[in-house]
Amino acid sequence: MPTSQDMTTEAIVGVQFSHEAPPAKPHPGYEKSHRSRRPNRGGSGGNIQAGYGYDSADTNHLNRRHWAYTDGNSADATATPAARKIIRERARYEVLKNNPIGLGIVLTLANDCIGTGPRLLMGLKNEKHNQRIQKHWTEWSQAITLADKLHVAKMSKTVDGEVVSRITVNPHLDTQVSLDWQLLECDRLEAPWGSDDLQDNYVDGVHLDRFGYPVAYDILRHHPGNHTYYSGQVNYDTFDARNIIHWFRADRPEQHRGVSEVQTGLNLFALMRRFTLATVSAAETAANISLVMTTDSPISNEEYDVEAESLMHDFWLDAVSLERNAATVLPNGWDIRQIAAQQPSTTYSMFKHELIAEISRCLTMPYNIAAANSADHNYASGRLDHQTYHHALKVERDRIGRLILNRLFSEWMHEAALVPGLLPKTVSRQVLDTVHKHGVSQIAREFRHTWNWDGFSHSDPVKEAQADALKLKSGITHRAAIYSASGLDIDTEDTIAAENSNMSVDEYRKMLTVATYFNGNAFGMMEGEELASTSLDRDATTETSTTGGAGSSRAGGGGQEPPQLRQANLIKRMKDDIAKRKAREDEI
Repeated sequence: MPTSQDMTTEAIVGVQFSHEAPPAKPHPGYEKSHRSRRPNRGGSGGNIQAGYGYDSADTNHLNRRHWAYTDGNSADATATPAARKIIRERARYEVLKNNPIGLGIVLTLANDCIGTGPRLLMGLKNEKHNQRIQKHWTEWSQAITLADKLHVAKMSKTVDGEVVSRITVNPHLDTQVSLDWQLLECDRLEAPWGSDDLQDNYVDGVHLDRFGYPVAYDILRHHPGNHTYYSGQVNYDTFDARNIIHWFRADRPEQHRGVSEVQTGLNLFALMRRFTLATVSAAETAANISLVMTTDSPISNEEYDVEAESLMHDFWLDAVSLERNAATVLPNGWDIRQIAAQQPSTTYSMFKHELIAEISRCLTMPYNIAAANSADHNYASGRLDHQTYHHALKVERDRIGRLILNRLFSEWMHEAALVPGLLPKTVSRQVLDTVHKHGVSQIAREFRHTWNWDGFSHSDPVKEAQADALKLKSGITHRAAIYSASGLDIDTEDTIAAENSNMSVDEYRKMLTVATYFNGNAFGMMEGEELASTSLDRDATTETSTTGGAGSSRAGGGGQEPPQLRQANLIKRMKDDIAKRKAREDEI
């Protein structure tokens, strides 16, 4: 008999009562395959009661055309393969090929998000192990050009709406780990042979389990737009979900394919180019036809009948060239006028400003970054706009870390653990043990690590440094967080600074502690250390403060230790502690 715990678990993960409707005829608004599916149009047909008090739910003659294309389709039924293909091709045509502003926006977004690429920062207790793993990871990431591939992946995700990549093995890599990361265009992820692309467990090349998670992907061996592709002979491979990384932005629940992130601004890109061409055409027309001759005394009907076809008809639209800086004499009754330039030159910059601001908003990018122009911004407004943009970049970097980098890190650690002598023995044993018990995906959770990205530069470095110093003194932050925000590793930077100062890393950090928290007063720090050390042992504190034996350096007013001797003793204790720590690390 099942226990209450078993019944509770079954009720959570299972289905208590399953109801299946009898077979019915298809909905009149749909066909079998959703490639040619007609969406079920919404609307109340002008019924006033349909809104039930909501003005936005009312359909009348004023808004019927605006809401004509609304539908109740699911996310996957809305983003059909045909619709995604058209949007993707138009986005590539407009943004990547023909619009410099659109290309600049996408490039800026990728540069700001990826920068010089993420850097691995291990958080193991043994610092030597951390440096060893980081060194080999850096060599491998440079060999596969990880930063460049992330840059291309970010651009493809923005323009195409999704990017597909494959974790594979490349024996030609010049590293001990032959793991590789291969980017694929999303056109290759589709249902082969024209099969039904929308099913309960299959969405245009993506195989799903009963919970909606991908378990396998159908990848075409050739790009559909390649000259080697033949539609009559489709070759494809089905890969396990562990080997495929499918990165896209899901805007709705149960969405399994991505749509171009700039699709809401594609028509605006077209408007911008059309308005620019219209402005140039108007200016050229005004410049080419500069003068026109008119008369208030037209010829008589008799004269027209005789002269019209032979002379005057051709003369009406004839062009006359004028010499530069020359005067002319007109017949009696004739006048000459200059055409006024009526092109929209005064509204051109305003129109483009609003279009760029509206387009960049769908990418959470402020206008001054999209247009590379902060002429209309003061310092405060520019900084405020950048804060929201930087926050969006941090969110995107977190997604990249979870969806891409952690998976690559897990696979790389597994492969590196199989290479003799590449990783420390204790780390290799722990990696293989984790894989045996929990699988490869658990490696990223077992080994503490972070991804260090490029920081965002401040327009006023002095104010930023003063703010960081105040946060340090008040305990709101620490030096490692400040270095990480700037895209730097505190251990690497402290090692370089200590070597340049002919000091050990511990001595260098001790000096910074004195300068930061004690305003450069080493004696204040020594007194704080003595108080901290004496508070750990009350018996020793009582003995040194009450007895006058040899163990007391403060017994009596005349027996107080000179400041120079106290400083020398403190330095000696520091060196002894450093030597002990190094000895323990060497033993480990």
